[in-house]
Amino acid sequence: MSPCYLRFTHTTFDEIIHTALGFECEKWHFPIPFKHHRLSYNIGSTLLKFVPKSEELKLRPDRVSFFITQPGTYYRAHKDGSDIRFGINYPILIQDSECITSWYDDSVLGQGMIDTIGGTSREIVGFRKDNHIPLQSFCMGMGDAVLFNTDIFHDWDNRLSNNRRVILTFRSSDTNLNYNVAKEILLS
Repeated sequence: MSPCYLRFTHTTFDEIIHTALGFECEKWHFPIPFKHHRLSYNIGSTLLKFVPKSEELKLRPDRVSFFITQPGTYYRAHKDGSDIRFGINYPILIQDSECITSWYDDSVLGQGMIDTIGGTSREIVGFRKDNHIPLQSFCMGMGDAVLFNTDIFHDWDNRLSNNRRVILTFRSSDTNLNYNVAKEILLS
């Protein structure tokens, strides 16, 4: 199994997608290349009812978000949040297979600096994708949810796409729960 991601599905997968499509879709049209659009607590609570093992994973209703990527966008290598260890992502709008996520070991930091973006991320300043070989790469599709290791440097590249991409993401409140523990919980 991959140390970077785990594709999975479950009986309420379609309900999550259908319910998410009913919320705030008009807000997907941003003039900026990438938008992290946090949903309200009430919407987050509604969506969490459909996520398997959400209580065991300690998923936060106040941290349910859409990640909205415009066509032609690249986002540098980073680790999500200041201490987020994993995420659960659902494909809301993916129209092609052009957006590639790649993970890199910590050696990519080299002599680089970390930009914390005000404490909300851990991003490598001056990261040049072409100078590094990824540990693994993948393209998210419409059929599976993905347990995502956010504690490994990763980037995503939507530069070859002509389509907007929207991902629904869930985060945990427990920084002791890492990707491997979350994987065990989901597979149990």
